[in-house]
Amino acid sequence: MKHEDWKMRLQSFLWSRLWTPFKWQDNDCCTFASDGVKEMTGEDPAKWFRGKYVTRFGAYKSIKEFAGGSFEDMALKIATDMGGNFVEKPEFGDIALVRIQNIDKRAARLSGGLTLGIVCNNGFVAVPGEDGLVLNPQATIVKAWRAE
Repeated sequence: MKHEDWKMRLQSFLWSRLWTPFKWQDNDCCTFASDGVKEMTGEDPAKWFRGKYVTRFGAYKSIKEFAGGSFEDMALKIATDMGGNFVEKPEFGDIALVRIQNIDKRAARLSGGLTLGIVCNNGFVAVPGEDGLVLNPQATIVKAWRAE
């Protein structure tokens, strides 16, 4: 269940990550989105992943172990474990599986060009990038779900 002040908590979280660069396990797309959910709800959807990898290869191995398949399978398993509250019209705070053009090429090989992000205002999707948070206005949302 979301905290009563979840919007303020999420805004503070997003500001805190503004200049935090992408780093496997600390601020990759899975841990970033999960940290956002943890701020809103107190629950950690990535608890299974914590401490299991520090490299791209380790992340790939963990994804296979956790979901038995692709990055998309992993994201949808996390969503289902969170209650599977999929939404057609994502709003601020929803978690989104997105396809974006400016994803790191090495990470794209792992994820099939997909990443996890947090939906912000005006359709922007926040994702961790090389130099900090990237607010992507042209992300194609494949699936989105609401943390409750």
